[in-house]
Amino acid sequence: LRVFPTVPSIGRLVRKPITLCGYTVPAGSICAFAICEAARAREAFGTGSEDFRPERHLDPTLGPMGSSWLPFGSGQRKCIGWRLAEVEALTLLAVLLQRYELLPPRSPADAPRAVTSLTLGPKESGLRIRIKPLATIPAKREPASKSKRTAET
Repeated sequence: LRVFPTVPSIGRLVRKPITLCGYTVPAGSICAFAICEAARAREAFGTGSEDFRPERHLDPTLGPMGSSWLPFGSGQRKCIGWRLAEVEALTLLAVLLQRYELLPPRSPADAPRAVTSLTLGPKESGLRIRIKPLATIPAKREPASKSKRTAET
């Protein structure tokens, strides 16, 4: 969701004149914020910003990433279903990781490519990853408990 957010950009109406990067944007203009670019910002995510490295979120030198993590938008117009989507994604990921090892595609040609319409999605249907079932460990069964009787003599 960070590198390939569902919605690649969001537009906002400028209510009062502002200056961005030395340019004056008049009131009444519409500005588009490119979520895809913010998600790849080296200032927020360090070098190799497109690499899958979850541990980067633990690096204190990168500072807060909240303003660059916007897969569901932000503010008053944030996606109403964002919490449900996060819970569903985490649940699915937890179940998958309990049963399978997820492996990257065999070749860079199989890496995901995006196509933009109203939303951002994969160019081809599906995501090309490899999965390998984890070795199953049979559950250890405890012998039926034997009643302990003390014999009196």
